[in-house]
Amino acid sequence: MLAILVVSSLACDGGGDGGGGGASGLVFGPAGAQVGLSIGQESLTATVGAASDGSRYGQGTFQSTSALDPATVYDVALTHAPNGQTCSVYAGVAGTGAELSAGGAVRVGC
Repeated sequence: MLAILVVSSLACDGGGDGGGGGASGLVFGPAGAQVGLSIGQESLTATVGAASDGSRYGQGTFQSTSALDPATVYDVALTHAPNGQTCSVYAGVAGTGAELSAGGAVRVGC
């Protein structure tokens, strides 16, 4: 069976100083799985929670602690996949801070 993990980056308030927002998102996959990502120099880990409907798949969230400069290009990489799964970033592998802060910009599939 193919499980899909989706990381949806959402814009955060840059504080009104012209700076970019941080990346936040959702991760969908096997309940209890831990997925690691790096965006620029920051590493993020999200744990997939239990599904409310009792299925094997749930969702988790992540929030970066660093703001992304809207004009700087960042690389996104998968750093950790659930045991027994092969995963890859298939959308949003690289982009500016503005692009990666757009909803649904980064997607990871396993």
